[in-house]
Amino acid sequence: KPTLLNASGNTNFIFEVVGIDSHVLDQVNAIKTRTKVKDRIQRIYELGGSLRFYKAEKETMAYNLSMVDSCLPELIANMLQEFYENRTTAISKNLENVFNAGNNFHTDLISLTVKIKRFLVSVLLGFFAGQKWDGNYVANGLIVVKEDGEHVGFHIVDKAALEDYLFEHIKFDTPSTTRHRFGHLIAENNGNIYFKLNFQLRF
Repeated sequence: KPTLLNASGNTNFIFEVVGIDSHVLDQVNAIKTRTKVKDRIQRIYELGGSLRFYKAEKETMAYNLSMVDSCLPELIANMLQEFYENRTTAISKNLENVFNAGNNFHTDLISLTVKIKRFLVSVLLGFFAGQKWDGNYVANGLIVVKEDGEHVGFHIVDKAALEDYLFEHIKFDTPSTTRHRFGHLIAENNGNIYFKLNFQLRF
């Protein structure tokens, strides 16, 4: 299925892992199941560790997200955790679960929904993860070809309809862990341990 946000090194989010020592790295990274990212995170928790959002790996991605809304880097990070830990692929349900878990960013679910809808439209019309964004749209809308061949158009003039469509139809997806270098524990020379999650969205 077509992607809205393509996975790349630009879409990695870095989490600091606290509560575990480097001697468990091999044990966690040795997990090779079909759902290895989820299972590795679960093993980190079982060992007494936790994931704490550190930053988007690339400054350009952090800049672009913050241009849409200052809370987006951390909000997206929370949604990534919800996706990889619980396989909540639908954007709307994922955001609801994040909010209900207590990650409310000092606002309500309606406000967070507006922020995510604004982000989705931005990605569709001009936001690229690897290129510093100026906030301008480079397209005017979206044409959807349904399975029965019917064409449905959404124009930026009717922004609400476009936002609603994206919010209800876009899903998280799991890209290749080897190609995009994420999903395993990394020990740095300073003694800190990190774990990366990659951000990909599809229709």
